[in-house]
Amino acid sequence: MGENIRNPAVLPARPARENVEDPAALAASRFDQGEAYRCWRPHGTKTWLLFCTLAGRGYFRSEDGRTAIQAAPGDLHLYAPGALQDYGTVPGGRWAFHWVHFKARPQWTAWLAWPAVKSVRGLGAVRVAFVAARRRLDDAFGDLHRDSRLEGAWRSELASNALERILLLAREGLDAAGGRQPDARVQATIERIVTRPGDRYSVPALARDVHLSASRFAHLFKRETGRSVIEAVRDARLREAAQLLRLTPSPVKEIANRLGFATPFHFSNQFRRHFGWSPRAYRTMRRSG
Repeated sequence: MGENIRNPAVLPARPARENVEDPAALAASRFDQGEAYRCWRPHGTKTWLLFCTLAGRGYFRSEDGRTAIQAAPGDLHLYAPGALQDYGTVPGGRWAFHWVHFKARPQWTAWLAWPAVKSVRGLGAVRVAFVAARRRLDDAFGDLHRDSRLEGAWRSELASNALERILLLAREGLDAAGGRQPDARVQATIERIVTRPGDRYSVPALARDVHLSASRFAHLFKRETGRSVIEAVRDARLREAAQLLRLTPSPVKEIANRLGFATPFHFSNQFRRHFGWSPRAYRTMRRSG
């Protein structure tokens, strides 16, 4: 999430002239810059400024110039409005990143409360560890870049919607206890199970998909979630079943079949244990309000 650069003296000197452009309320792009790239805004901007590093390394330097942190792939950094901005490419390489200037909507306040980088005033940081979330971020940035360039009120709203997804994905990566990231392999498995609860699952097959042994994967999953893999699959299927019972006229037998339960009797048994009602009684109760 931004390690300190041990010798900030290797970084380029600040430019003689500051960057004084006043960005639009929402402006975004993807840059791939060589070591000559640097930006210096001692008074910051009126907008928030978000970075998502894709490859290479960038730097963010403190106000006094004595410390700096580096941005690595998977790192998100966020300057608050008015914060001094001193950033660029680490010498000897390149820096590929998404960036976006934006004015925050009132409902985004909690989403922008990122852990502060102690050595760089006004800068927050989040690390997105798991690959699935990085892919979703990249997709959202792609939508943001496209829609922010096209004209029309609806395109402007679509661009804001893409930015909201980015901010929510960043917040999802923060644990309430202090920013602990979920294990990437467990997170990918959970997302797969809840998205497709009716698929056939086994611990060995899921373990192979994340390149772990079955025993190691089962232990890791239990440690991260407090449940076994089989319990997580069962719970996802039961939640989906409850929704189908509420919202569709599908017969109980068909729902049990679709969600991979061995028999309708087994499904009814599991459902009653989980919700305290049989599937038919649950449907009647929910539809009667």
